[in-house]
Amino acid sequence: MIKTRKRRNTGRVTLQEVAKHAGVGSMTVSRALRTPELVSDKLREKS
Repeated sequence: MIKTRKRRNTGRVTLQEVAKHAGVGSMTVSRALRTPELVSDKLREKS
């Protein structure tokens, strides 16, 4: 079981929140930010 940290009220958006909003995994969000050429155009266009 993966433990999740409680979010501190920093006003920052997390990878997990972006992933949930886009309907993808957090690793996909991370990969899109770090090496976008490895992510398909279809996934990059999700919002």
